[in-house]
Amino acid sequence: MAVKFFGQFLVERGVVSRETLRKALELQGSVNLKAGEIAVKMRHLNDSDVLRIHEAQRSEDLRFGEIAVRLGLLDEMQKKEILTWQRNHHLYIGEAIRRICGLGEEDLERLLQEFRMDQAPCAREGSRLPQVVAEPQLWEMTADLTGKLLRRIADLPTRPGPCRIVDSLAGSEVRASMTFTGPASGRYLLSVSPATHNSIARAILKKDDLSGETVEILDEALRGFLGTILGNLRAKSAEKGRLMEISPPSVSRLQAGIAVPPGHMGLLFPFHRGDGDLIELALFIGQ
Repeated sequence: MAVKFFGQFLVERGVVSRETLRKALELQGSVNLKAGEIAVKMRHLNDSDVLRIHEAQRSEDLRFGEIAVRLGLLDEMQKKEILTWQRNHHLYIGEAIRRICGLGEEDLERLLQEFRMDQAPCAREGSRLPQVVAEPQLWEMTADLTGKLLRRIADLPTRPGPCRIVDSLAGSEVRASMTFTGPASGRYLLSVSPATHNSIARAILKKDDLSGETVEILDEALRGFLGTILGNLRAKSAEKGRLMEISPPSVSRLQAGIAVPPGHMGLLFPFHRGDGDLIELALFIGQ
């Protein structure tokens, strides 16, 4: 059973076209403001404050409002006001599609029910690790941090698919990796499409237009993103008394398939995007 978003489900059923889904996603993106945008709109923060909070989020696994309160930029009441505004004005993709193509409310509710039934097996399975994996909490934390930072830093909401043990990885157009040593040792590999690579680069470089950027700059942005993920993992591990050393990340393009090295276990965590794109995190863990 494949993990998918509601919009993908509707496209596969032939209810809407990919063009309609694209327009609905654009509408959703224009309506659903981020916490920082809402805070500025409410005049609780200015742009410099938001930038400061975003920078802090790169080294701490905390939500925007939590960091803003800790930094003294918001109080608890202001944080609650922002979250309430965000919740009350949230546009779900089903409603966005209904606005674009005129889908009836009863039809939308029926399709939502069918979607929930379709995805129920995936929800039960989640991204739990196979029972034979040692230290599952560490690797679950690694996958969880990856998903969180894809959303918080790169603005790429994803749904995790079931983790599975693999003995090789398929080829990838763009793959970033780094090694880690300590109580556990191995290699972290993130495989992305060129579109996802560009999305990450836009977020890291804070530029909407990448047409003037070189490949080297785009790759440096992806390396920086990986450094943020593993830096957070190292900090969390240190809190538990486990020190990890991490090598500088590297980026390769149009890489062929790769086998899990002897003496290692390969874990693959898929992250599904709403537009059908796929991000894959692989961990080669020394045994």
